[in-house]
Amino acid sequence: MRPLLTAAFFAVLLALPAATAEPPEPITGTLLPLAPPGGWAITADGTTLVVSQPEKGELVYFDTVAEREVKRVTVDFKPGPMALQGDALYVGAKGASVVHVLDAKTGKPRKEIELGGEAVAHLACHPTKGPVYASSATYQVFSIDPATVKGTKTKAVGYFLAVDPTDGGTLFTGVQPPLDETEVFVQDLPGGKIRVFVDTWGRRAFVLKYTADVKGGLKLASAQPNAAVNAYSLAVTPDGKKVMMTSGGGWRPPAGGGTGGGYVCAAFNTDRLESRVGEAPSGTNMAFHPVLNLGVLNQNGRVLQLFNPKSLVAGKAFEVAKGADARPLLVTFAAKGTKIVLWNGDNPQNPLEGLHFLPLALTAADRAALEKAYGKLPPAAPPKAPAVAVAPKSQGTPKGPRPPVTPKTPTPTPPPTPEPPAPKTPPEPAAPLPPGVIAETGFNGSKGINASDTNPPYPLGKSNTRGGAGERGWRGVWPASERATFVKEPVAEGDGALFLTPTVNYIRAWAKPQKGPFVAEVKVRCPEDGGVACYLQEDGHYGTGPFWRITDGHFRALDGNGSESGGTWVKVAPCEPDKWYTVRVTCDATKQKWTMAVDDTKGEKEFRFRFSPKALNQINFLVEGKESIYLDAIRILEPDAKK
Repeated sequence: MRPLLTAAFFAVLLALPAATAEPPEPITGTLLPLAPPGGWAITADGTTLVVSQPEKGELVYFDTVAEREVKRVTVDFKPGPMALQGDALYVGAKGASVVHVLDAKTGKPRKEIELGGEAVAHLACHPTKGPVYASSATYQVFSIDPATVKGTKTKAVGYFLAVDPTDGGTLFTGVQPPLDETEVFVQDLPGGKIRVFVDTWGRRAFVLKYTADVKGGLKLASAQPNAAVNAYSLAVTPDGKKVMMTSGGGWRPPAGGGTGGGYVCAAFNTDRLESRVGEAPSGTNMAFHPVLNLGVLNQNGRVLQLFNPKSLVAGKAFEVAKGADARPLLVTFAAKGTKIVLWNGDNPQNPLEGLHFLPLALTAADRAALEKAYGKLPPAAPPKAPAVAVAPKSQGTPKGPRPPVTPKTPTPTPPPTPEPPAPKTPPEPAAPLPPGVIAETGFNGSKGINASDTNPPYPLGKSNTRGGAGERGWRGVWPASERATFVKEPVAEGDGALFLTPTVNYIRAWAKPQKGPFVAEVKVRCPEDGGVACYLQEDGHYGTGPFWRITDGHFRALDGNGSESGGTWVKVAPCEPDKWYTVRVTCDATKQKWTMAVDDTKGEKEFRFRFSPKALNQINFLVEGKESIYLDAIRILEPDAKK
C-alpha cells in the first residue's frame, strides 16, 4: 500500500467538469503568494489561519480579517498535516511517523509523539474534546490521547479522516485503493476484507465508520464500499448526518450493475453508511461554514461552487481563475465567517494563483447570526461582491477547523534544533482604497502607494518574481517575468518603480470591470531609444479599447475604427528621454470614446476605441524590439477622482 495522490489524481482532473448549476460569476479579493501547504488549521474564532510549509520548515500565520501574513515560525522539522484542539496544534512531520504538539498561538513545542510505522498522512479531531487521530500512507490509524499525549495504534483502517463535529465520538475513514489492489484487509468485517470495486470508471474508494470506546479503541460500525471514484478528500456535514468524498470520477453505480451516477459528490447516511441519501456537485475538496447553512466546493482551483449542506442543492458558482493548480490542499471559511480562503497554486507566471481571501456578501440575517457567534464583524463586503443568501443554522460555539487535505509525505524528518524565535508584532490591517480609487499600484516597498514595512508588496531590486501581493482593487498580481524588474531608481513616487525590457506583454487586471466612464493614469519615463505600447482591454487583444504608445520621441494615440488594421495614429505630445511624464486616459466604455492627456496638455481631442469591448478590466504594456520603459504610480480611478 502507498500514498494515494498519484498520477491518477492529475489524470482525472481533465474529466472533472468546471460546469456548475449556474454559469460562474467572477469573484476576486486579496491574493498573497504562498508555496503549497503541507496542512492547515484555523482557530475557533475564525480569524487566524496557520499553514505549514514543509520545504521551509515554517508555520505561517495569517490574519484572515486583515488579509495579511502575521508571522512565520521556524520549527525543527518539516511540518505537514495539522489539526487544532483547544490551544494545542498537532502537526505531523513530513516523511515521519511523528506528531509534534505545539502551542497554537506561538508555535513553540510542547511534546513529540512517535507513532511508529509509516509517515503520517492526515490528522483529524474534534475542536474541543476527544482523541486526535492520525493516519499513515499504509492505512494505519492511531489514536492520540490529549491528556496523556500518547499515541496508540488502533484496529481501524483509513487514509482520509473526518471526525463527527457534533460529538467527537465517531471517526470516519476513507481509502482510495491504488491500481494494484483488489482487496483491503479490514478487521471486524465478515471475511476480514473489503472488496474493491473495479470497472472502466476506475477503482472505488470506500468509507468506514468507527465508534470510540472508553479505552480509546475504535470499533467498526458500518461500511460503504462504493463511495466515490478516485477520491481526494473526506468530510462530514456540520449536523453530523452525511459523509461525502470529493473525487475526480464522481460517483458511479457498482461494477456489477445499477443506475444513476455521474460527476457528483455522493452523500451517505452517517448512521448507516449503506444508505445513499443524495448528491452534491463535484469538486476536489470542500468546506462547511461554521455558523451558516453553507458549503463550498473547490473545483480545480478555478471555480468555487456554493451548496446547501442539508438539501445538497447547488447555489451560485464563482470563477476565481481561468486556469490554476488543482491540488486539493486548502479551502475554508474564515474572517469570522465573512470570507472564503482558497489556495490554488504558486505558479509565478499565473497572476491568479496563490492564497485568496474572497469576500462573501452576506444578508442582514447572515451577519446577525455571525455577530451572535463571533461578536463584531469586519466591514460588510462591497455591493458587487457575490451574495450568499443562506439561512443561519442553529447557534452555539463556532465549530473549529475541518480536517485539511495534505500531500503525500515520503521524506524523513531532520533532527531537533533550538526553540523557534518569538513571534513578530502583527501588522495593522490594510488600509482601504482612497475615495475615488478603483485600483492603484506604486511598485513600492516601504514608502509610497501601498507600501508596508512588514509586508512589502514588491521585492525591490529583483526580476522574474511576482509583485503586488495584497494590493486592493486588483484581480491577481503582476506575473513573474525575466523582462520585468522592480527597481529602486529612478522613481516618480515612493521608493520603487517598474522597468520593462523586450519582449514582454505585462498585464494586470483590476477587480471591477468598468462599463462606463473612468480614468487610467500612469507615470512613464522613456530611456533614449525606448518605447512602450499601452492597451486598456477586456480580457485580451480583441477587447482593446484605448491604445497609446511612445515611439519616435512622441506620445501617440490610436483613433480606432473597430478593426485590426484600421485607425489613425495621432501625435499627442513630445516625449523627452529620461523624464517622468503623467499619462491620463479618460475613457467611456459605453460611448467607446477616450481622450489622452500628457502632463499639462488638456487632452481635448476625442478618439474612438480600437475594437468594441463591452467593459474594460485590464492594462497591458507591450515592450518589443529595442524598446524599454520605466513605469510608476498606475491608478484606475472614478471619472471625478482628483489628479
